[in-house]
Amino acid sequence: MIQRSPTLVVRSDTLARARTIYSEAAVKAGITTDHADLTVASLPYALQPAATRPTVEQLKKDDALFYERLAATGFMVTHGDDESGIGPMYARRGSGYYNRCRRLGA
Repeated sequence: MIQRSPTLVVRSDTLARARTIYSEAAVKAGITTDHADLTVASLPYALQPAATRPTVEQLKKDDALFYERLAATGFMVTHGDDESGIGPMYARRGSGYYNRCRRLGA
């Protein structure tokens, strides 16, 4: 495999824990997908990086061993140019990220 530039890798289960507004608990609390989408969309793009950085820092701590193992293989990892994570990276570039789904038995 040839990697031309750093890639943002996020484990799906970790991302799901971080995005509580889209959780089963949110549904039980009466937050519909439409309400969650409107809430997320209401934050101006200019404010999103500052809002997401604390979540990215927690994600990096939660999955530190995962990221260490990627780095040990020579895989170049990024969390965005400004460490703001997958949301702002998607909005800015529409590329450069990979959401790792946990496979059964993995």
